[in-house]
Amino acid sequence: MKKLLFAALLVSCATIPQAQVPSLQEGIKQLQNENYAAAQTTFNAIAKSDPKNGTIYYYIGEVSYLTDAPAEAEKAYKKGLTINPQCAECKVGLGKLMLDQGKTVEAEEFFQSASRLDKKNPEIFAKIGEAYLSNKKPNGNKAVEYLSIARDMNPAVAKYWAHLGDAYELTGEHGEAMTCYETAIKKDPTISSAYISMARIWTKAKQDSLAIPLLEKAIELSPNDAQPYKYLIELYIKNGKYAKVTPLLDKYVSLSGDDVDAKVRLVKFLTFQAKDYDRAILEGEKLLETNPEQYTLHRWLAWAYAEKGDFQHSYDHSQQLFEELGKKEDRAVFPSDYDYHAKAAFKLGKIDEAAHIYRKYLELDSTRSQEINGMLAKGYFDIKNYEQSVAYYLRKNDEKPLSVVDSYYLGLAYWYLDKDLQADSTFAKILELTPEYAQGWWMRAKIAERMDTAETKLFLAKEHFENYVKFASAAPEKNATTIKNLKWAYNYLAYYWIQQEEKDNVTAKMYYEKILELDPADPDAIDKLKLLNQR
Repeated sequence: MKKLLFAALLVSCATIPQAQVPSLQEGIKQLQNENYAAAQTTFNAIAKSDPKNGTIYYYIGEVSYLTDAPAEAEKAYKKGLTINPQCAECKVGLGKLMLDQGKTVEAEEFFQSASRLDKKNPEIFAKIGEAYLSNKKPNGNKAVEYLSIARDMNPAVAKYWAHLGDAYELTGEHGEAMTCYETAIKKDPTISSAYISMARIWTKAKQDSLAIPLLEKAIELSPNDAQPYKYLIELYIKNGKYAKVTPLLDKYVSLSGDDVDAKVRLVKFLTFQAKDYDRAILEGEKLLETNPEQYTLHRWLAWAYAEKGDFQHSYDHSQQLFEELGKKEDRAVFPSDYDYHAKAAFKLGKIDEAAHIYRKYLELDSTRSQEINGMLAKGYFDIKNYEQSVAYYLRKNDEKPLSVVDSYYLGLAYWYLDKDLQADSTFAKILELTPEYAQGWWMRAKIAERMDTAETKLFLAKEHFENYVKFASAAPEKNATTIKNLKWAYNYLAYYWIQQEEKDNVTAKMYYEKILELDPADPDAIDKLKLLNQR
């Protein structure tokens, strides 16, 4: 009896269906749809069911790479190589990480090694080309080189044509790009990436009316691909078609995942791409209440609030973001984090703090140094910290000669610091470029007047006041400041000519009369003119 029972149990166990292992294609589709949690689950299940499958760790690494966890991506790629030293895909992944670090020679070594391992497989060459496209420092020419090889090895594969089109677009060859996209669609009418890329070309050309139908067609042909929904939402918001957004957003969320990570990505999408800042703030704040550990939400909320002009909330979220980033060394910080933090601090009048944060930003991205140094220079000028204003204007000038406007404020800063020689030199340079700039002559005159400290005046400002009068008086309309300055200049020049003891003081009288033309009731000019007429 026991033997019969045992046999029956064996039979019943044998008939229990085993949990089905998801396919690699399912995971890749989830990855393409940015449903990273589902993709990770799928790839991990495959790895567990097939421990000798080194290649699956390339895809596990890709999930980490796309979720901004490069250290985890590197671990996965290396684990794949440990399991299978012939894993060409894993070497491609490591090469892409090298590109992110600017180590192009090391990256190419990984790519060459990968291509030698599987030189008859077009997919490897395609992945290398995609690495050159999708890394943080894209290289269109190298992407064209490798994707062309993949395309030539198997011209029937639509995605090779589509990605080659992306590479050509990156190099600025729009015609070649369009040809590739059109060919991709002929090979596979459901390839949504080609429609998206063509739509983006039209969007760049400010032809949204041509872009929208392409994305709508992509959705019609491939309704379970999240990407066209994403870009169509962006265009609908941009064009004010808000009624069409909600159903698309619901579908996009259903495809990209409804877990917490997916909701965080939705906030990122609403902020970074769709630029729907109100909705991003609504979704982000709501999610943060229930999931305070999702620190990256502070990044997108700081961004969204700043774009709305709410710099206090932007600053608060930036503060919280950097507090969370400091808790773990492997948490990535981006130039935009510093940028929005600094911008909010600056707008709130915390200029010293903003300057400190911007220095951190420039360590990561120096391309905006001219703009930032100029902004800080003017900011310090506005709060009358002229020493710092001068310092930042000089930093800006070290890279490229200052504009006339920047030079003017630099000269004024020197003036307020009583550095008359530097101020005069600055305004002299301005007048070399713009000799008819009346305000430049005014400042040279005021500087010379202040420097004229001899007991017997040398009238150092005479020539400058004459030039000021020449150009300022020619203006068809004169504001109150110009009238005030002209009266000062006329008075100075009249006094000069009185000292010259000119017969009948004709020139001096002329200048006082000019004052009265501007202000017939000026008491000083009336009195001086009366005295001169009595001589």
